[in-house]
Amino acid sequence: MVIPWLVVGALASGVASVAFLRYLWAYRTKPGARFFIATIACEALWSVSYGAALLVFDPRLRQVMEIPIWLAINFIGVFFLAFALEYTGRGSLVRSKWMGALVALQTVHTAVVVTHPLHRFALNDYTIEPLLGAATVTYTHGPWLFVNVTGVILTIAAASFLLFDTFFSYGPLYRTQAAAVAISPALPGIAFLLWLLEIGEFWRANLTSLTFPIHLAF
Repeated sequence: MVIPWLVVGALASGVASVAFLRYLWAYRTKPGARFFIATIACEALWSVSYGAALLVFDPRLRQVMEIPIWLAINFIGVFFLAFALEYTGRGSLVRSKWMGALVALQTVHTAVVVTHPLHRFALNDYTIEPLLGAATVTYTHGPWLFVNVTGVILTIAAASFLLFDTFFSYGPLYRTQAAAVAISPALPGIAFLLWLLEIGEFWRANLTSLTFPIHLAF
Protein backbone atom coordinates (compact mmCIF):
# COMPACT_ATOMS: atom_id res chain seq x y z
CA MET A 1 0.00 0.00 0.00
CA VAL A 2 1.37 3.36 -1.03
CA ILE A 3 0.44 6.15 1.36
CA PRO A 4 -0.34 9.40 -0.51
CA TRP A 5 2.15 12.19 0.05
CA LEU A 6 -0.67 14.48 1.22
CA VAL A 7 -1.32 12.06 4.08
CA VAL A 8 2.37 11.76 4.90
CA GLY A 9 2.76 15.53 4.91
CA ALA A 10 -0.23 16.15 7.16
CA LEU A 11 0.74 13.44 9.64
CA ALA A 12 4.36 14.64 9.66
CA SER A 13 3.10 18.11 10.53
CA GLY A 14 1.14 16.59 13.38
CA VAL A 15 4.23 14.82 14.68
CA ALA A 16 6.24 18.05 14.44
CA SER A 17 3.53 19.92 16.35
CA VAL A 18 3.47 17.32 19.13
CA ALA A 19 7.26 17.44 19.36
CA PHE A 20 7.10 21.23 19.64
CA LEU A 21 4.49 20.89 22.38
CA ARG A 22 6.95 18.82 24.39
CA TYR A 23 9.52 21.59 23.98
CA LEU A 24 7.04 24.31 24.98
CA TRP A 25 5.84 22.48 28.09
CA ALA A 26 8.93 23.55 30.04
CA TYR A 27 7.89 27.20 29.49
CA ARG A 28 4.22 26.78 30.41
CA THR A 29 4.44 29.28 33.29
CA LYS A 30 5.66 32.12 31.07
CA PRO A 31 3.24 34.92 30.06
CA GLY A 32 0.95 33.68 27.31
CA ALA A 33 2.57 30.25 27.19
CA ARG A 34 -0.54 28.22 28.06
CA PHE A 35 -2.47 29.81 25.20
CA PHE A 36 0.45 29.37 22.83
CA ILE A 37 0.54 25.69 23.82
CA ALA A 38 -3.20 25.47 23.11
CA THR A 39 -2.60 27.06 19.69
CA ILE A 40 0.00 24.45 18.78
CA ALA A 41 -2.29 21.72 20.14
CA CYS A 42 -4.92 22.89 17.65
CA GLU A 43 -2.34 22.60 14.89
CA ALA A 44 -1.53 19.07 16.00
CA LEU A 45 -5.22 18.11 16.09
CA TRP A 46 -5.85 19.68 12.67
CA SER A 47 -2.86 17.96 11.07
CA VAL A 48 -3.44 14.48 12.47
CA SER A 49 -7.20 14.61 11.87
CA TYR A 50 -6.78 15.81 8.30
CA GLY A 51 -4.10 13.23 7.56
CA ALA A 52 -6.34 10.45 8.87
CA ALA A 53 -9.38 11.82 7.01
CA LEU A 54 -7.49 11.70 3.71
CA LEU A 55 -7.42 7.91 4.06
CA VAL A 56 -11.21 7.58 4.43
CA PHE A 57 -13.23 7.19 1.23
CA ASP A 58 -16.58 6.40 2.83
CA PRO A 59 -18.60 9.66 2.52
CA ARG A 60 -20.45 9.38 5.83
CA LEU A 61 -17.39 8.51 7.87
CA ARG A 62 -15.38 11.17 6.01
CA GLN A 63 -17.90 13.80 7.10
CA VAL A 64 -17.63 12.67 10.71
CA MET A 65 -13.88 13.13 10.50
CA GLU A 66 -14.42 16.79 9.64
CA ILE A 67 -15.46 17.42 13.26
CA PRO A 68 -11.98 17.56 14.90
CA ILE A 69 -10.63 19.44 11.88
CA TRP A 70 -13.17 22.23 12.22
CA LEU A 71 -12.87 22.25 15.99
CA ALA A 72 -9.17 23.01 15.55
CA ILE A 73 -9.77 25.57 12.78
CA ASN A 74 -12.34 27.50 14.79
CA PHE A 75 -10.37 27.70 18.02
CA ILE A 76 -6.83 28.16 16.76
CA GLY A 77 -7.53 31.87 16.28
CA VAL A 78 -9.12 32.21 19.73
CA PHE A 79 -6.09 30.72 21.45
CA PHE A 80 -3.62 32.69 19.32
CA LEU A 81 -5.42 35.93 20.15
CA ALA A 82 -5.48 35.03 23.86
CA PHE A 83 -1.74 34.34 23.67
CA ALA A 84 -1.07 37.70 22.01
CA LEU A 85 -3.17 39.57 24.58
CA GLU A 86 -1.45 37.98 27.55
CA TYR A 87 2.02 38.12 26.02
CA THR A 88 1.69 41.85 25.32
CA GLY A 89 0.43 42.73 28.80
CA ARG A 90 -3.29 42.75 28.05
CA GLY A 91 -4.14 39.65 30.04
CA SER A 92 -7.23 41.24 31.62
CA LEU A 93 -8.92 41.19 28.20
CA VAL A 94 -8.57 37.41 28.07
CA ARG A 95 -11.02 37.19 30.97
CA SER A 96 -13.36 39.85 29.58
CA LYS A 97 -16.92 39.40 28.33
CA TRP A 98 -15.68 40.12 24.81
CA MET A 99 -13.43 37.09 24.84
CA GLY A 100 -16.26 35.05 26.32
CA ALA A 101 -18.48 36.19 23.44
CA LEU A 102 -15.79 35.18 20.93
CA VAL A 103 -15.53 31.70 22.46
CA ALA A 104 -19.33 31.37 22.35
CA LEU A 105 -19.42 32.51 18.72
CA GLN A 106 -16.77 30.02 17.64
CA THR A 107 -18.61 27.28 19.50
CA VAL A 108 -21.74 28.10 17.50
CA HIS A 109 -19.75 28.18 14.25
CA THR A 110 -18.27 24.77 15.01
CA ALA A 111 -21.68 23.32 15.83
CA VAL A 112 -23.16 24.66 12.57
CA VAL A 113 -20.33 23.30 10.42
CA VAL A 114 -20.23 19.82 11.97
CA THR A 115 -24.02 19.42 11.80
CA HIS A 116 -24.24 20.57 8.19
CA PRO A 117 -26.04 17.40 6.96
CA LEU A 118 -29.06 18.50 9.01
CA HIS A 119 -29.43 22.02 7.62
CA ARG A 120 -26.73 22.74 4.96
CA PHE A 121 -26.21 26.34 6.15
CA ALA A 122 -22.42 26.16 5.96
CA LEU A 123 -21.70 23.70 3.18
CA ASN A 124 -23.56 21.57 0.66
CA ASP A 125 -23.01 18.89 -1.97
CA TYR A 126 -20.30 17.15 0.07
CA THR A 127 -18.50 14.85 -2.37
CA ILE A 128 -15.30 12.83 -2.22
CA GLU A 129 -13.12 13.65 -5.23
CA PRO A 130 -9.77 11.90 -4.78
CA LEU A 131 -6.57 13.79 -5.54
CA LEU A 132 -3.19 12.09 -5.83
CA GLY A 133 -4.61 8.99 -4.14
CA ALA A 134 -6.00 10.86 -1.12
CA ALA A 135 -9.66 11.24 -0.15
CA THR A 136 -9.97 14.95 -0.78
CA VAL A 137 -13.47 16.44 -0.85
CA THR A 138 -15.37 19.21 -2.56
CA TYR A 139 -18.45 21.02 -1.36
CA THR A 140 -20.29 24.24 -1.92
CA HIS A 141 -19.17 26.89 0.55
CA GLY A 142 -22.27 28.49 2.01
CA PRO A 143 -22.47 32.07 3.34
CA TRP A 144 -22.19 30.84 6.92
CA LEU A 145 -18.87 29.16 6.15
CA PHE A 146 -17.44 32.40 4.80
CA VAL A 147 -18.61 34.27 7.90
CA ASN A 148 -17.03 31.53 10.00
CA VAL A 149 -13.61 31.61 8.36
CA THR A 150 -13.63 35.40 8.19
CA GLY A 151 -13.88 35.41 11.98
CA VAL A 152 -10.95 33.01 12.25
CA ILE A 153 -8.83 35.13 9.91
CA LEU A 154 -9.68 38.34 11.76
CA THR A 155 -8.75 36.92 15.17
CA ILE A 156 -5.38 35.74 13.84
CA ALA A 157 -4.83 39.10 12.14
CA ALA A 158 -5.66 40.91 15.39
CA ALA A 159 -3.18 38.75 17.28
CA SER A 160 -0.48 39.44 14.70
CA PHE A 161 -1.20 43.18 14.93
CA LEU A 162 -0.73 43.10 18.70
CA LEU A 163 2.58 41.31 18.29
CA PHE A 164 3.74 43.77 15.64
CA ASP A 165 2.76 46.58 18.01
CA THR A 166 5.10 45.02 20.55
CA PHE A 167 7.78 44.83 17.87
CA PHE A 168 7.57 48.55 17.20
CA SER A 169 6.85 49.85 20.71
CA TYR A 170 8.67 47.84 23.36
CA GLY A 171 12.29 48.23 22.34
CA PRO A 172 14.82 45.68 21.10
CA LEU A 173 14.60 43.13 23.94
CA TYR A 174 11.78 41.00 22.47
CA ARG A 175 11.66 42.37 18.93
CA THR A 176 13.02 39.30 17.17
CA GLN A 177 10.78 36.98 19.15
CA ALA A 178 7.64 39.05 18.63
CA ALA A 179 8.33 39.58 14.93
CA ALA A 180 8.91 35.87 14.29
CA VAL A 181 5.67 34.85 15.99
CA ALA A 182 3.72 37.64 14.27
CA ILE A 183 4.96 36.64 10.81
CA SER A 184 4.49 32.89 11.38
CA PRO A 185 0.77 32.67 10.41
CA ALA A 186 1.40 34.16 6.94
CA LEU A 187 2.10 30.96 4.97
CA PRO A 188 -0.67 28.87 6.62
CA GLY A 189 -3.02 31.79 5.99
CA ILE A 190 -2.16 31.85 2.28
CA ALA A 191 -2.63 28.08 1.99
CA PHE A 192 -6.00 28.30 3.72
CA LEU A 193 -7.20 31.08 1.40
CA LEU A 194 -6.14 29.09 -1.68
CA TRP A 195 -8.34 26.23 -0.46
CA LEU A 196 -11.24 28.47 0.55
CA LEU A 197 -11.27 30.40 -2.75
CA GLU A 198 -10.56 27.28 -4.84
CA ILE A 199 -7.41 28.68 -6.39
CA GLY A 200 -4.72 26.58 -8.01
CA GLU A 201 -4.36 23.07 -9.36
CA PHE A 202 -4.50 21.37 -5.96
CA TRP A 203 -7.25 23.45 -4.32
CA ARG A 204 -9.21 20.33 -3.32
CA ALA A 205 -6.44 19.57 -0.84
CA ASN A 206 -6.36 21.94 2.11
CA LEU A 207 -2.61 22.32 2.34
CA THR A 208 -2.71 24.49 5.45
CA SER A 209 -1.62 21.75 7.82
CA LEU A 210 1.35 20.92 5.58
CA THR A 211 2.70 24.44 6.12
CA PHE A 212 2.66 24.19 9.91
CA PRO A 213 6.30 23.01 10.21
CA ILE A 214 7.40 26.34 8.64
CA HIS A 215 5.13 28.16 11.08
CA LEU A 216 6.71 26.18 13.93
CA ALA A 217 10.17 27.06 12.68
CA PHE A 218 9.33 30.77 13.03
